[in-house]
Amino acid sequence: MVIEDMTESPLTNELPRQYLELLVTERADDLAHAQADAAGFEARVKSGMVGNLYDNLIEQIQGENDQTVVQTWLNERVQQRKMYVEALRECHQLCIDRAEEGLNFKASTEKKSLVLRFLPINLHVQDMWVGPTADLRSQRSRRTSPNVRVYPTVTVGAFAAHCFKFRHNGSILSLRSTLQKRSLSKVQSDVSDKSNIDEVDTLRLHTWCFVVSRWHLTTRFDMCFSQALTTLVTSFCRQLEYSLQHPTDRTFLNTIASIGFLFQVESLLSTQGKEIGMLEDFSAAVDALKHVTFVLDTSPPAHLPSTLLNLHMKNTTLPGVVSVRSSKRSTERKLPRM
Repeated sequence: MVIEDMTESPLTNELPRQYLELLVTERADDLAHAQADAAGFEARVKSGMVGNLYDNLIEQIQGENDQTVVQTWLNERVQQRKMYVEALRECHQLCIDRAEEGLNFKASTEKKSLVLRFLPINLHVQDMWVGPTADLRSQRSRRTSPNVRVYPTVTVGAFAAHCFKFRHNGSILSLRSTLQKRSLSKVQSDVSDKSNIDEVDTLRLHTWCFVVSRWHLTTRFDMCFSQALTTLVTSFCRQLEYSLQHPTDRTFLNTIASIGFLFQVESLLSTQGKEIGMLEDFSAAVDALKHVTFVLDTSPPAHLPSTLLNLHMKNTTLPGVVSVRSSKRSTERKLPRM
């Protein structure tokens, strides 16, 4: 007999919540640097010593009008990062609120929601239980009977920035390609004759566009990686939970001990229309998961700040995953400052 279980996971809220805590700190640091740049430039303008800040741009400033343009741009850069940090805090609080209300599922109808952008879409743990009918009657017997096998799969929507859409080459891979081209163009401009006013304006435009595109890439990657990380951890925890409840089957533990966790993904997306943009976001997010490291903590549960008690069962003495904790070491994927 075969029985299928589709289970929502509390990790849908818990992992983004922890990830956002780390992200707020990092992006607040970006904000502080942007504020220092703006304040420093203003101070140097007042003292008549403009320089050492975006040298390839500012060394070309010809007069007061140019200085005003740069100061305005630096202030807008500060405001943009300030708004983003505030949005991250709002998303973090929403994860807490949803968890308290028991809302552990983000439907596809919510995929364009800005406040839910860091949560994976349609995430389920799908278990296919195969065994004798008598052994499949209860959740406990399914997990303890030697005659039952389970084939778990995590189903989820594409890791993509749906709320930002996919027009105008806005995916992560497209933005990276754009940055590479602009970086090459900047190098070519640096070796050209800078005495030409048109070339000065072009260089300034390239510098601004480069910084803006890099920030767009950062914010897009932030949300896609959160979705991918949550799915990865959910899959790992389900496999680990099965291994703990079937101590005679050491396949999973032997595998992760020898070569690590094998995370296989399959997609039903095509390369037509906006789906190519989803695939490009998805591909970049999955590739970044190679930087994630799992550390198993076997300390007694009483010593752990338990956030998730028995991920897929309640009120049971069966061994399981007690809690999941993210740290900067395991999620770090920093880009250069913008």
